[in-house]
Amino acid sequence: MTASKNWPLRAWLVGIGIIIAGWAPGLSAQWKIMPIGDSITEGVGSSGTGYRSFLYDKLQGVNFSLVGPNGAAPYNGHFTRGAKIEEFYTGGYGTGTRDIASSMSTYQPDILLIHLGTNNMNNDTAAPYSENAGISMLPTSSGKLAQLLAYASQWANGTRGDFVKRIIICKIIPRLVNGSPDPKIADFNAEVDRMFFENAPGIVVSKITLADMNSVVLISDLGDGTHPTDIGYNRMATEFNRIIRGVVAGDRSAPATISWLGADAISGSTASLKWQSTATTAPTGRPTSTRCVIPPSVSMWPISIRASSSPCRGPRALATSRPLRSRVWSRASATFSASAPMTR
Repeated sequence: MTASKNWPLRAWLVGIGIIIAGWAPGLSAQWKIMPIGDSITEGVGSSGTGYRSFLYDKLQGVNFSLVGPNGAAPYNGHFTRGAKIEEFYTGGYGTGTRDIASSMSTYQPDILLIHLGTNNMNNDTAAPYSENAGISMLPTSSGKLAQLLAYASQWANGTRGDFVKRIIICKIIPRLVNGSPDPKIADFNAEVDRMFFENAPGIVVSKITLADMNSVVLISDLGDGTHPTDIGYNRMATEFNRIIRGVVAGDRSAPATISWLGADAISGSTASLKWQSTATTAPTGRPTSTRCVIPPSVSMWPISIRASSSPCRGPRALATSRPLRSRVWSRASATFSASAPMTR
């Protein structure tokens, strides 16, 4: 790694990890997709079944099925209106009243679509998910989500099976409280980013993709302040379709080797990061660069780095897969620590 000797943040740098995955054909595989959630997954506020029917139509050409005990075929899933995160798992803060274990055994889904947390905003504190990088979880809504992800990871890491190929976890859509955006949603979604980049123990981060539904669904797409209209559900389906097609086509299935990685100062709070991938499925030998603003008040908080020339959005930035070039997707992360105690 190279770094400018005048870079004021040089002493903070702990490590930078980047994974760039290639794109490989895989559309002929059989994919079982299980939507998991509450009334938003059920489709309350839509003229039909919410995003599920829109997604079903958009995925035509892919050999797939939507599976689960709820909903009418072919738009099945595992969902209940009013459900909270802790109802979908056992252990920790889980109650297990809507435990996914039975559905996992029965349907053995390849892909999980999880949009949960809206109902937890009513009573739970949203953040933080943990005070020790996921070694133990707090009884917050984000802490419960981290436990659910660790629970679901058991069917991806071999503990209960290895048939789950990808867990797509959503940063939940906005909602209105007394006519204004609920600030808890932003806190919750920021923690989803953080647990991903902190690589919380037990969560199979390598098989998780973040879907930023909070940016996809607009306030104007909400019919009752909580549930989207058909317009909003169609937006969700479009984003799920984009990510799922990337998954079934093989993105991240063969992570590239990073042959070199460099960091150079732009200013006191901005670093330019450059890396080069050598995987045969990626543009071999083609360098890729990005820029990210590093807030000077960050202490042991992860930042995400977009695979583009756009600045990132702070220590809790977007972490979803995005096209790097026409046929390459990437994930990038960095962790910085201060030499003296600092506040968020």
